[in-house]
Amino acid sequence: MTNEALQVDCAEWREVAETDAEAMEVIMEMMIEAEEELCEDEAA
Repeated sequence: MTNEALQVDCAEWREVAETDAEAMEVIMEMMIEAEEELCEDEAA
């Protein structure tokens, strides 16, 4: 995921989330999941 794509995601999440803190929480979870998938792909 490119930095620009992440920024777009952040903007969209901010609109749906009640607070920035909530948005950051969701984004962190998404990033952790993405990293886990990357690790699985590399291990395969």
